[in-house]
Amino acid sequence: MNKKNILIFFILSLIIGIIFGYIIDILIKKDKMYIYTKNYIQNNSIIKSEFGEIKDRSIKLLKFSRNYIGPTGEAFLKIKIKGMKKKGEIIIEYKKEKWEWYLTKVDLIIQNKPPIKIIEKFEKTSNLD
Repeated sequence: MNKKNILIFFILSLIIGIIFGYIIDILIKKDKMYIYTKNYIQNNSIIKSEFGEIKDRSIKLLKFSRNYIGPTGEAFLKIKIKGMKKKGEIIIEYKKEKWEWYLTKVDLIIQNKPPIKIIEKFEKTSNLD
């Protein structure tokens, strides 16, 4: 391959990667679990008192994994947020048992502070499938 072909291949690969990433981003933001999590973050009184108001564009998904088959499963989200007062990260975990999803962990991670645990027990959520 000559330099021109390598450059064309690189540019096409980059364009395809950007398009693929954009499509994945759109699909994730329409996912019920992501929407539930975003609303939870924006409406939780403890999170609001620490960070202040959090707008949609200030919520960045860093990691999202979900594994479930039938009546059981689990999910993990790591989200970067920037509120009016502070910025930090939130770790959120869900567990699915007997077809029901439960919020099992919500930890706030703020720079120079120990993590703040919001969930101490399972909280039943709406249907997130």
